Amino acid sequence: MEKRRHFTRPVLALGLTAALLVTFAACGGTKTAVRSPQPTDDGPRRILWLLPLVDQARADPQAASRTLQGLLDRLQRSAHAVIRRTPEDLELRDDPRSGKCGIVTDPRWIEEARRRGVDTLVSWFLPPPDIRDTKAGLWPLRTPRRTYRFSVAMNLVDVTLGIVLDSRVETVEAVMDPGAISGLSAQEAFRKASARALPELLDRLARAISRGLRKNPWSGLILQAGPEEVTLGCGSETGVREGDRFEVFSWAEQVRAYGGRTLHIMGEKKGVITVFEVRKNRCLARPLEGGPFEKGQWVRYKS
Repeated sequence: MEKRRHFTRPVLALGLTAALLVTFAACGGTKTAVRSPQPTDDGPRRILWLLPLVDQARADPQAASRTLQGLLDRLQRSAHAVIRRTPEDLELRDDPRSGKCGIVTDPRWIEEARRRGVDTLVSWFLPPPDIRDTKAGLWPLRTPRRTYRFSVAMNLVDVTLGIVLDSRVETVEAVMDPGAISGLSAQEAFRKASARALPELLDRLARAISRGLRKNPWSGLILQAGPEEVTLGCGSETGVREGDRFEVFSWAEQVRAYGGRTLHIMGEKKGVITVFEVRKNRCLARPLEGGPFEKGQWVRYKS
């Protein structure tokens, strides 16, 4: 007989430098380094990279690959993002701080994502599980049991705006009766517990990522601007259509973040633009209201 209990703990994003760090300790609520402006409607979908799992549980040499594929399969059903595989020629840095503090997102991935037109990253970290031996039942019939507590920490990062959209920890406990692991080595028992717990953990993580995407639809920057047209970094691949309208905003303030990185806060509305030409990953829009429009101004979909 097996019993599971499920828990969810949000964590606090401590800030952004070139590397994004999330603490893996008990914290109050989920927060972002800078409050993200909320688009008014779904608009274009995001283009998302799911980074390789930072797997410090190391239950199986192939476990990280299977876990990554399992989450990819679940996210493919999301209507809020286009899922792209990360390049195999880039290596994820296994930062020594990961085991103590949480997730560290390699700045090389962020720069490469920008270069390849990816606007959203998911970085995630699987620490070693918490294993506890206890007894259940009434004395003198109490029976031993072993509890495996698996947790995964996640950052949902807006690469374009340089903010953490969501960060949280999802946890699943698998309680194993002695008969289920009798005669097994510690490593074999651990693998059996993880095989039962990880599917549920991936389901919960996929739902959390989907909620984060739904709450934070696509927004981006003007890539090029002229008197008659502007270029945006979204196109047919993400669902943009001719006639779609976007609101344009200036940047009001600059905030110096941990590590020296400068973060920007949305300012006043500058006007509205409307799309007249759509390409695969770009679109051209002309001024509809207001202006002037400049390269680097922030845009969001207008329903």
